[in-house]
Order: sequence, then C-alpha cells, then structure tokens
Amino acid sequence: MTTIDQLNQRLRDSLGSVCGGTKARFKWIHSTESVYYFREPTGLTFEKHYWAERIGKCWMICQWHEPRQINAATFSMSGLEFPIMENGMYHGHPESALPPGRRPDAELTQTWIFSMDRQMTASLDEHIRQARESSEKQQADWKNNWREYTQSFAPAFNNWTPGSRSGDVSFGGV
Repeated sequence: MTTIDQLNQRLRDSLGSVCGGTKARFKWIHSTESVYYFREPTGLTFEKHYWAERIGKCWMICQWHEPRQINAATFSMSGLEFPIMENGMYHGHPESALPPGRRPDAELTQTWIFSMDRQMTASLDEHIRQARESSEKQQADWKNNWREYTQSFAPAFNNWTPGSRSGDVSFGGV
C-alpha cells in the first residue's frame, strides 16, 4: 500500500464513504487523472479537460459526486450534449491543490480532515452566521478604507487653497 493509499484510507475512515461504502467521499488524486467538463458559451457540446492543463501537475483533494438527475426532455430541447457519468465521478477542488512537486503528507491530510469535518458538521444556522459575519466585516472594512481615503484626499473644512480660511488669509497663532 503506497503512502497516497494510506492517506486516502485515513480520509475515508475520518470523513466517510459513499455508494454503499465502495467509494471514499474525499481522496487525494493527481491532477493528471482528475477531469472536468467545460462548454464554451456559444458551444453545444462539453469538452473533457484534465485539471493538469489548468493548474499544473499536482495533487489535490477530490470529492465524490453522485450522477446528477437531468431532465432529458429539457436538455434535448436545448441542443446541449452533457456527458453523464452513470455511476458518478470525483470532482476536484482546485483550491486544495498542492504546489507542483509536493506530495501530500499525514499532517496536511489531518489538517484537511479537520477543516472538512468542521464544515460538514456545521448546521445551517452556523453557516448563515459565518456568512453574515464575513459580509459585515467586508462592509466595515470598505467603510473604513473609504473614510481614510476621503479624509486624506479632501482638506479640512474643504479649503483647497493652502493658508486660507473662509477666503481670508490665516496667520498661525495670531
């Protein structure tokens, strides 16, 4: 059993399996083996691409997804052809991609397990609260940045002529 197989077994034991226990929910997959499908905005067919073409040759976490239920009548009327995987497939998470040449290790795998376990066990209320806090923080940061920009940009009392106050010349301390 290779090191990657051991790490994938650790992911499976910690985060569970799907398809009646036959597939791990998450696993490390090399980007040369992980695919995604893309359709040009004006195209009618989906093209198969490997993640290695987009992010380089590296390891990343992938998640198993069941096949999607697509309404065949609606889909055929649109003229699009989508490759439907009968059993499902692993979808890559490019944000988890390691730098090229780096291999996953036990410490990194444990960090991902901790992070994904927290997300999977969080309730809907917790996710909504975190999203609100993030949004409020972004708004507060924007307001503070805007306030600093305007205060450093506009002079005091909106007097653009140095040394003048209300049109009169000001003399310091007199």
